[in-house]
Amino acid sequence: SFPEAMNMASFGRVLSCCTLGLGAFALWPLRTINAQEAFSSAGVVQDSDGRYLRLKQVQVFFRHGARTPIHHLPGEHNKESTWSADMCQELKDQERALRITNTEGGPRPISMLNEMQKTRLLPGGCHIGCLTRLGRGDVLVLGQRLRERYVDEMQFLNPTYNPSDVEVRSTNIERTLESARMVISGLFGVSGMHVQVQTVDDKDEYLYPNTQRCPKLKALFKEARRAAMSDVPAERTRFVRTMAQLLKVAEEEIRFVGLRDNLVARRAHNKTIPDGFHPNALRQVDQYATNEVLMLFRKDPKSTLSLTCGPLLKDVLGLMNKAIEQPLTTPKLKLYSAHDTTLMPLLLVLGSFDGKWPPFAADITLELYEDVNHPSKRFVKAMYCGKPVTMPKAEGEYLDYEVFEKSIRKLIPEDYLQACKADTTDGSKDDGTSF
Repeated sequence: SFPEAMNMASFGRVLSCCTLGLGAFALWPLRTINAQEAFSSAGVVQDSDGRYLRLKQVQVFFRHGARTPIHHLPGEHNKESTWSADMCQELKDQERALRITNTEGGPRPISMLNEMQKTRLLPGGCHIGCLTRLGRGDVLVLGQRLRERYVDEMQFLNPTYNPSDVEVRSTNIERTLESARMVISGLFGVSGMHVQVQTVDDKDEYLYPNTQRCPKLKALFKEARRAAMSDVPAERTRFVRTMAQLLKVAEEEIRFVGLRDNLVARRAHNKTIPDGFHPNALRQVDQYATNEVLMLFRKDPKSTLSLTCGPLLKDVLGLMNKAIEQPLTTPKLKLYSAHDTTLMPLLLVLGSFDGKWPPFAADITLELYEDVNHPSKRFVKAMYCGKPVTMPKAEGEYLDYEVFEKSIRKLIPEDYLQACKADTTDGSKDDGTSF
């Protein structure tokens, strides 16, 4: 059993009180319309209350596909698996051509983080954090699922890529850029014009918790870790001791996030798992790694989420409002190719975190709708890995947009860079890319 995990799952639900757990619904008069008339236009659905809703915009945030590990198992005698170079090759004839630029349409910035990862080779020739052929297939399937829903079923998007309808944003890391390529290939096919993918310099990135950009966030994370370590459950202490004995290392070398990273990559690619890691032990590693991340948001959830997600949430609302006010000049679809460290905070913001680490190619989708009979009434539907999630204060799958907007705005700082200024700094360095 995982009593600590149960507490963290409850924390995820409680956390919604400072995000989407605010506001209330009103009742609106409805008029009956002919079903054939309602469905004569693309993207119209009927909700459980009988309302006809027209899809206005879709925003999709997805994690890259399966990759090679970034972290090694601790201990010199714990040898890394072999990751042959051909595992990280492209899927021939299944990939769309891209045009990677900065957000102004200029040349792609150089990412020192990306370049550093490419120089760290694993046995066999792949570098750390490299999207594998298996991972390319993961996100290709995601693109095909998006095509099935928005092209085939809802007829919301054209079957061919139109740059006026689609925007793509990615972190400046090879695995996310290549994942964007594969999602686009699954969604629009491999032939046709180059698809523009926008990215930014490492120091300006906000699709993951960037402690390099935001010193205050780094301070909050450090404070949260200190508070968590002052009250470590006995069960966790015993498991750390077990893992240290199993790997023949000091207990101080056991870091569950890094341990999980390596083991999950091995399992995804059918690599050898060290002796002693039975299924229950693997589940415990996974849960304790998840808890290590969640505890960062436990002490001051509103401030921490605000500095983690604020700029991204500002983009989300800005694009939704533009779709409402200027529908003819606003993209119908925005794709964000990112990381697990993007999805976990967003799920907390949405009050929809299930206590489990987002798998490779996991996605969060936000759909904006308007009421066909009352166009001033709008709703947001959230989905995780293709399945609807019920946000706090939502009646069923659809949340009133005014409630959604009001709740999200509470997490957007008026001046993000000013809010990020830390009172003090410990002088330590990090690459600002993860928890």
